[in-house]
Amino acid sequence: MYIDCDSHYFPVKFLEGVSAKYPHSPRVVKNGDDVRSVLPDGTLIKNQAPKGRWHLDTRDQHVDWEGFDVHVLIPENRELLYTWDRDLGGELARAYNDAVAQDLKECAHPEKYIGVAWVYLPDVEESCREIDRAVKTLGLRAVKFMGGFENANLGAEKLWPLYDKICQLDIPVLVHDTASDRDGHPNPALVGIEQLFRKLIIMRSLSCWRSRFATWSTSAVLSCAAR
Repeated sequence: MYIDCDSHYFPVKFLEGVSAKYPHSPRVVKNGDDVRSVLPDGTLIKNQAPKGRWHLDTRDQHVDWEGFDVHVLIPENRELLYTWDRDLGGELARAYNDAVAQDLKECAHPEKYIGVAWVYLPDVEESCREIDRAVKTLGLRAVKFMGGFENANLGAEKLWPLYDKICQLDIPVLVHDTASDRDGHPNPALVGIEQLFRKLIIMRSLSCWRSRFATWSTSAVLSCAAR
């Protein structure tokens, strides 16, 4: 089986409901198949073309042409940030996860895709609730982290309840190591990895997590796909 582990996905419709509720949210501007995400002041975040980035039935032909059996639907980076305030961050996570699950349910070939959740990491309690919902209710099969936040790296003690929840759910963690904030400042995901692994070894055996935690290009995704 050939799996594309770096196939970003951005279901643009999820921003439409969020931006209607939160004026300071990023939003979508559409002109036919030309879709862009922008900040509230109109500053371009990203041009979402080609359509396969946000429409699974269009993506099908690319999956086949590239010779892959499965695409891992990696959440985009530039709209899903830990620098949004907590209410907006939590709303973005719920809306994004709902949209991915709905797209997988409605597309012609869901077997070609692996849905990955995103959670707003600074709100650990909400992240625990959301990842539990995303896996048990929505059927998503992994979670993506964008690095540390504020003064907390990925090994910070405040995040341990979330790692405990992830251990219980037995899902892979994907880490993006090049994410940045809205001002372009680096947000290195790998800070605190050593401390994180020490905690995970205590929580579960190393053999459990050796294939459950990795950067976006390695084996955690494969363990997810094999289920």
